[in-house]
Amino acid sequence: MRTLVTLGSQHQGVMNVPGCRTLPLNSSHGACHLMQHLLGMGAYLPYIREHVVQAQYFKDPLRLPEYLAANPFLPDINNERGPEVRNPLYATNLASLERLVLYRFTDDETVVPRDSAWFSFFDGERLVPLREQALYDEDWIGLRTLDEQGRLIMDEIPGAHMQFSLQWFAENVIQKYLTKRPGSMNPDNLDPTARSS
Repeated sequence: MRTLVTLGSQHQGVMNVPGCRTLPLNSSHGACHLMQHLLGMGAYLPYIREHVVQAQYFKDPLRLPEYLAANPFLPDINNERGPEVRNPLYATNLASLERLVLYRFTDDETVVPRDSAWFSFFDGERLVPLREQALYDEDWIGLRTLDEQGRLIMDEIPGAHMQFSLQWFAENVIQKYLTKRPGSMNPDNLDPTARSS
């Protein structure tokens, strides 16, 4: 694979239920408060973790030790568990891409916080951008290497989560990043090693 394009992905997890992005952590606002409370209680329980895929992306900023201990997915792929178990192959593999393109939706209320699509995460007090994290500084998964070599691209998609036209996708993803010759939609020019998720 040469190019990886992600669209509104939860790279650093989610901390709240969809539609509750504008409320502060532990808000007392009705349904959002109740859902946040239930999610916080249940996301790290074995049964929920094993049967609800969304629990694999839940990252409670006030319970990071539980997140690291109970979540089998996100802490692993982000190499967050600590230097003694960190897998250097993750950084090597990601850094071998010609480019990594991270799209964030401008009005995303499904991925909370929306900046998770750019590897930012909420630490309980503020949104911590990628370049201010140990994940980046210590290059746990190869993001710093890609960035320093100009191969990490962070861009935005106007609108809500996964709401874009096929024309937008063709022009802004396929033509820009997944063809051998930018601007060409001829099937012979599509790069068969490129992937989008």
